[in-house]
This record gives sequence, C-alpha cells and structure tokens, in this order.
Amino acid sequence: MKHLLLLLSTVLMANTALLAGPSEFWPLKPADQEELEAQRLRVYKTAEDRYGIKKFSGTKSDLYIIQTMINDKVFVEGNKLNQQALGVVFGDILANELGLKWVMVRDQYGTDPTLRLEGTNYQFNALTMISKRMGQKKKQVNVMKLYEDISRYVKKIKAAEEKKKASEA
Repeated sequence: MKHLLLLLSTVLMANTALLAGPSEFWPLKPADQEELEAQRLRVYKTAEDRYGIKKFSGTKSDLYIIQTMINDKVFVEGNKLNQQALGVVFGDILANELGLKWVMVRDQYGTDPTLRLEGTNYQFNALTMISKRMGQKKKQVNVMKLYEDISRYVKKIKAAEEKKKASEA
C-alpha cells in the first residue's frame, strides 16, 4: 500500500501540468544550457572537494553519489539553489537512462527547464524533485526509489503510446 501511494504521488507530480492546462515546450537556448551546466558544476565540484569524486557518468551509478550528498546534508535545507543543482544531476540520469530530454516549459507555474518524454506532453520536473522532498522534514529522500518509480512510470507511458500507435495503424 505504501509503495502504491508513493507511485501515485510520483505520477501526480509528473502530470501536474497536464491536469492544470496546456504547456508550451521549446528547446533549451544556450543561456538555459549554461545555467544547467553551472548547476551541474556546483554538484561536481562539491563531490570532488568532499569525496574525491572527479567524474560523474550521467547514469544510475551516480545515484549513490547524490544519495550520499543528501544523507551527509551537504546541501542543507533552505539552500534551494544547491538542492536544485542536485535535481539537475538527477535529471541527467533520468534523461540518459530513460530517454527523456531537457527542454524549457512554460506553464501555470512559470518558465523552467524540465524533462520531457518526446512526442508527448509528459514532463518531469527534475529541477525541484529533490529540493521539494528535502523540504519535507519528516520524509527521508531516497533517490534510488524515486528513480525506480519514475522509470516504471515512463515504461508504462511508452507502452501505452506504442499500443496507441499500433491501434491507429
């Protein structure tokens, strides 16, 4: 039951923009890319200084580093910019492993970078996924669990999209 509630909350988070109205997507501009890169570098530099980690792979193996940084309270509560930087690195893992793409979105919440499942309106706001959870003091952030929940959800979306395309053919 607990697992079902967590999955449902992840699904609702991913689809908030879909429920609230249309979103407009466009490719990242150079300035957007530079901002994401600056956030990545903040995490990379901190990981190197604290743990001697010189390289991130952009794959699931990086989840351990992110989790360690969260557990060690490297980016303390109240510092959302650093927490969002962890979200960017987490988002890179989602993009590389699940076939999502960084784009800009304009929706009822404003204009931000987000991950989009191409060919759909599904978006995953990796930028704030970690910072929002870190702000919930009662809840321990588990990035592996979060990754697995999102992975299952993306696989379901892809299967449904394939089934839809097959029935239209």
